[in-house]
Amino acid sequence: MKALHCVSQKHLPDPNLQEEDHKTALHKAAWNCDHVLMQMLLEAGADTRRHKDFYDSVFAVCTNTPRSLLHLTRCAIRASLGGFCHSGVAQLPLPSPMKKYLLLEPEGILY
Repeated sequence: MKALHCVSQKHLPDPNLQEEDHKTALHKAAWNCDHVLMQMLLEAGADTRRHKDFYDSVFAVCTNTPRSLLHLTRCAIRASLGGFCHSGVAQLPLPSPMKKYLLLEPEGILY
């Protein structure tokens, strides 16, 4: 069984690959507070050093505490824009830092 585990480990994808939006699987798992997936990605070598403050705040937020109104508002705006999130946020009359927050820029902390 151990040999099978080692063989399967060689064929795992890189947990630090970024998608078109420059987000990694760990970032997206953190966004959804998916504890199991976050743990699997960390065990597979996902790198948290790049955005240490962000991931530290993710782990703090994902401890069964309610999400902030700021975060819930971001979720509602993103859901209403659907597949047009990136182009829709760009057209909103909002300051640049707020647009970055809506687009899940992994800087700062989660609320």
